Amino acid sequence: MFPQSGFRVVGSGRAITMYDHTKLDFAHNYGITCFDSEYDQVIESIVGNRKDSFMFIRGIADYNDGSKNKEWQPYASLAAAAKMKTIVKMIFNPYLGVL
Repeated sequence: MFPQSGFRVVGSGRAITMYDHTKLDFAHNYGITCFDSEYDQVIESIVGNRKDSFMFIRGIADYNDGSKNKEWQPYASLAAAAKMKTIVKMIFNPYLGVL
């Protein structure tokens, strides 16, 4: 399997990520390609702080078949950080002038 970058449906939630059979059924029914066990905590924080507009980029190395790939976790983190840096650099800030 080779690393991929793109927009995907991410599954999360303790009740779903705890049991492999539930995870596989949920992935099949909703077209989920990967799972992130901490994703629900991020959403709770955003909703709790009443943020109306947000975006987040995650580097995920856990697959919908229940397997985890420790080897690709550093790459996934680095790729997510590079994407975020690129997006932030594209944002115009009138206080900083021309970038």
